[in-house]
Amino acid sequence: LRTTQDMAGGDEEDSERQRFLVELEFVQALANPHYISWLASEGYLRDAKFVRYIDYLQYWKAPQYTKFLVYPHCLRFLDLLQHEEVRTYLSNDQSYALLLADQQYYHWLYRRRHTLHEEPSKDQPPANPAAAAAAAPAPAAGAKP
Repeated sequence: LRTTQDMAGGDEEDSERQRFLVELEFVQALANPHYISWLASEGYLRDAKFVRYIDYLQYWKAPQYTKFLVYPHCLRFLDLLQHEEVRTYLSNDQSYALLLADQQYYHWLYRRRHTLHEEPSKDQPPANPAAAAAAAPAPAAGAKP
């Protein structure tokens, strides 16, 4: 049987978990420049309470919290929103968020293109050991394995 005190403790635990999940979801949503544009169009970036909330969320940059992030680049947008001039620019010019979205897209495209064509380092194991073995030079005739 659970006592009322145990149940209250469980509710507090559930409440803390819910708060964690909501804040995690919000911080990760900041990885989407279109969402930031929506926040600007709704006036959130000019709201002092919202600005304090963004400041409060800086704790997500600590290692014990970053391990939960699927989109770690959201932290860069969290940093950018700390600056009043960025918030003002986003609020006054909706095309700035589109520019951010384009830059983000081209960064990923460029990075993907270059990581697909990189030579693996000698310290790094090959992604496909069978293909690496097939590409390795054959041992000289009469050489012992």
